Amino acid sequence: FQSHHQWDLGYFQGHLRYFRQAASHYWVGIMSSNVSLKCHCGTVELQLTLPNGLEKLRRCNCSICSRRNAVVASVTIDNLKVVKGSAELKEYTFNTHTAKHYFCSICGIYTHHQRRSVPSEYGFNIACVEGIKIEDYLNIEYLDGRDSHPKDTQWELQFL
Repeated sequence: FQSHHQWDLGYFQGHLRYFRQAASHYWVGIMSSNVSLKCHCGTVELQLTLPNGLEKLRRCNCSICSRRNAVVASVTIDNLKVVKGSAELKEYTFNTHTAKHYFCSICGIYTHHQRRSVPSEYGFNIACVEGIKIEDYLNIEYLDGRDSHPKDTQWELQFL
C-alpha cells in the first residue's frame, strides 16, 4: 500500500488538537448532571447541577480575575451547594463588596464567586471541576471587567 500523502508530525499534532477541542466541546454539551468541584487539597467540595453543561465560559481582566487567570462558567445560586469544608471556605470582597469571592483557606484555591454583574449566579473555576482538562480551554475570550464592567456601564448610562 502506497499513500500519496506525506505524513509528518505536524499533521498529526494539528489533528490531535482538533479532536481534543471537539471532544472537549462535546463533553461540555452533554454534561447535564451533578458534578463535583474541589479545591486543590480536597478540603472544600461543591456539588454543581449543570442542566445545560458549562455555560457562559469566560475570563475577565478586572483586578482580581486578571491575577488568578481562571476560566469560569456560571450556575444559578440554587444549583451550587457546598458539601464539604464550609468552615475552611473564606470570603473576600473589595470595591463595591457586591461580588463575594471564595477561596479554600488551606490551599488558597479560588473555587467560586457570587457575581457582581448577575448576583443570582455564581461563577465557578472550571479547573476545579472533576474531569476538566484546563488545557482544552486556552482560547476562552476575556471580558473587559477592568474598563467596561456591565454594572459600571449601567450606572454611567443612568446619567447620560
